[in-house]
Amino acid sequence: MTEQLAQDTVLREVTDLLVQVHSVDPVHELVLRSHELLATEVAPQLGRELAEAGAR
Repeated sequence: MTEQLAQDTVLREVTDLLVQVHSVDPVHELVLRSHELLATEVAPQLGRELAEAGAR
């Protein structure tokens, strides 16, 4: 998935990326894990660093 996103030329111009991590209502721990993986695995592969919570 990250390879496809990295090839998208529009991605270089965006300032925000919205992601739906689950289509059903999962337990809170799974949501947190999904956010963690997005921050530690996906964003770095796209050359992005995520802002600290509340740092906008």
